[in-house]
Amino acid sequence: MTEFCQCFVFFCRGKISDRDCRMPIMLPVDVFERQFPNRAAQSTTDCPVALLCWHCKRVDIYSPHESSPYYDPAMLSKECFLTGDTECLSQLRCEGGNCEFRAPLFVTWSADTTVEEKERALGSWKWGNTGAPDGHSIFWPFRHTK
Repeated sequence: MTEFCQCFVFFCRGKISDRDCRMPIMLPVDVFERQFPNRAAQSTTDCPVALLCWHCKRVDIYSPHESSPYYDPAMLSKECFLTGDTECLSQLRCEGGNCEFRAPLFVTWSADTTVEEKERALGSWKWGNTGAPDGHSIFWPFRHTK
């Protein structure tokens, strides 16, 4: 897929050689809205998402909701040029007993990425400094680098 579409643009919180990465991470609004179809009717409900920065390989949780602990005021909503397909790989869940926190993990792959390349990529991703709002850890379903 190569097209313009409306996106949320978040900025990576990772570090590379002690410098902030801050690379833009785009999430198409239509992909977000398909995951959270009732968001417009429930405007006070937080809808966090986990996103990968391809530059530093860090996965973090972000939210476009201003009252969310995952919100970054630098986040933008703008038309962007996409060069791949965004897919939901997994629903990340809180490891706490009664916690219902969920965050879908979205990744945008180039159109020619093979299944084998996707599997190899999963092992190189770093889990960011994130947790559920109640402080519990979030289960990471893939082998990963710390």
